[in-house]
Amino acid sequence: MDFMDFSFSNSTYTALLALFAAIFGVGYPLIIQAIGEIDKKYDSTLLLKCFEEEPDFKRFNKRVLTCIFFSITTPFILFLSNGVPYIQIFILAIASIAMLSLLMSSIGLYKLFLSYYYPSRLFDILISKPDGRYMEILDIAIYAVKKDNIGLYNACMQHLYDSISLLSSDKPQINQITEITKRILNYSSSKDAPNMLKSDTVGINFYFSLPTLNYRLMWITLQRHINNDNFDWVMNYWEYADQYYSFKLIHDNDKPQVRNGLIDNKREKFKEFHIALGAFLLYSGKDGWLKQLMRFTNQLPPKYELTLCSFTEIFDWLIHFDNLLQDASNQFILEVEYPFTKHGGVQVDYIAYGAIVKYLAYSMLFLDEIDYNVRYMDPMTAPLPCTSNDEENGIKIIPANKRYIRLAIQLKKSINEIKTIVQRPLDVESRVLKALDDFIKECNDAIKKKEWSEEKENLIKDQLTFEFNRQVNSLIQKKDSSLSYGIEEKKTAKSKVRIDSNDIYEGDYRYSINLEVVIISSLIRNIQIAYNHLFLLNHTSLNYTIRYADIEPALKKLCLSEQYTVIGFGVEIPQSIAQKIPANVKNIVAHNSEILILNRGMLPYISFIRDNTNELTPLDDKGSFLYTNLDKLKEGSPSSDENSNLEVMVNYKLIVPSEIIKYIRIRVFWDITNKTFDLDKIVNADNYLKR
Repeated sequence: MDFMDFSFSNSTYTALLALFAAIFGVGYPLIIQAIGEIDKKYDSTLLLKCFEEEPDFKRFNKRVLTCIFFSITTPFILFLSNGVPYIQIFILAIASIAMLSLLMSSIGLYKLFLSYYYPSRLFDILISKPDGRYMEILDIAIYAVKKDNIGLYNACMQHLYDSISLLSSDKPQINQITEITKRILNYSSSKDAPNMLKSDTVGINFYFSLPTLNYRLMWITLQRHINNDNFDWVMNYWEYADQYYSFKLIHDNDKPQVRNGLIDNKREKFKEFHIALGAFLLYSGKDGWLKQLMRFTNQLPPKYELTLCSFTEIFDWLIHFDNLLQDASNQFILEVEYPFTKHGGVQVDYIAYGAIVKYLAYSMLFLDEIDYNVRYMDPMTAPLPCTSNDEENGIKIIPANKRYIRLAIQLKKSINEIKTIVQRPLDVESRVLKALDDFIKECNDAIKKKEWSEEKENLIKDQLTFEFNRQVNSLIQKKDSSLSYGIEEKKTAKSKVRIDSNDIYEGDYRYSINLEVVIISSLIRNIQIAYNHLFLLNHTSLNYTIRYADIEPALKKLCLSEQYTVIGFGVEIPQSIAQKIPANVKNIVAHNSEILILNRGMLPYISFIRDNTNELTPLDDKGSFLYTNLDKLKEGSPSSDENSNLEVMVNYKLIVPSEIIKYIRIRVFWDITNKTFDLDKIVNADNYLKR
């Protein structure tokens, strides 16, 4: 009886093991192959990952592991329980149930494979999931496009559009919308994209649904469509953009924020983008496209919101883009946001700026087609250059300055360069060029009539005095030295910078906001060079070389008292170290990196003097040592051809000891090795410098 029980158990286990071997040995490779087919069919790692996260697939894997466990442990349990049939039957029953559940999971997995193999069934599965699975649905839509399955493609896109419109403003969901939009636009603009996707505007719909427009993304997309000669898509985009601006942004009442003198709001940025787009079309030789875009409108009577429709508007945007090019804080906007070349390169921003100026010139040549009611003004009316900011008969007033003359000349030059491409009637070209010539002449006439600004003159004087008093503290003066008698050497320091007429005449704000800082810095630097030269002429017999990290121990070993001065030439001695030694510490800007230690009684110093034996006049009558040519500039008149020069001068005496200057020189290196250099050789300074 025991032999029969054991034979029954053995046979049953053998059958279960054979069945598991068939499923695991044959079925599992087929399952892996089926998964590979899904990956090959849709070319989507997201759908593959989605399949791996399916409950049926996870359940199958868990039951395979369970069956493996029973396959390994069952023979040992049967052997140990020999003679105990109830235990054997119990173990075999559990193993049979596990194998049966594995068979049922295999059937469920087969059904899942069928659902994933047929895209319409897969779409139904994905839309039933609570987490949306928008990226996976997008992959199915792309697959449907490749297979010309228009029904499935439209169903996917409609579901995405309906679902996304209901999403909240949570950051993760916004990021998901942005990623979907990016994928649609990138795929639709690729060179090998199917025609159905190239002509579909769903990507544009998604783009204008974003809470914040991604201009960089759209610029790259439009560049690809333009380079691929996909005019229909570009035209569809322009139509949507015109509606978005006319019916959404034009009514945006958000207060504009001023950033670096430029108005930074949604309307401004949106129109800036489309001016750059028009410039890129012209740059790419698509002037035929540009003519159609410029005269597109969604309104009656026609309103060309994305097109420049007046001389004043064109000139405003010319100033705007010139600010982007010239302003250091915005210098990368043209290069990064509106690249005109595929691979970047040198002066990419200047290439973009040049193309934009040509587009503005192009717009000038079409102003004759603009009706008065588009902007409710004569399109050819130029801004009125003036020396005041008062309104005059509703015409926009701009300050008269040489910068605007330069921009008008740029515009005129660009018109002459593109007129052969545009091929406008000669009378139109002549009228536009005459308007620019008249504007330039009015600017020149207005500049010549400018009056000297006493307010700006006083501001310059005050700032020069302030900067001189601030920066002169870096020099060694009488208060720093105990030298009682020395040889006096008279010297003069001069500095000169270019100054715009707007800095000294009425009618415009000052351009040179750091003018006084620059000119006084140059003046002080010239004096400092003369002072540093003294120590090049006097050679010392005591030199040390140390690391920067050893400055504090080196100064301590010198045992410096109050009778000494420590000068850091090109080496910044930290305040924390200076406070620990009795000697006076002075840091001076220089090209060399060394520390000098002198007896205060041997320390040369600088003394400023007033001297009227020069062509310049004193800055004021309050004892200032500065002399300028402001009076001479005041006697002249503003020139429209070149900038004036502001000159500042100061006379001073360099007082040096009559005997050879003795000092200790410590050369400082920023070496980080373990070498001590001459730190161990440094001794008390009194041994060499004490008088």
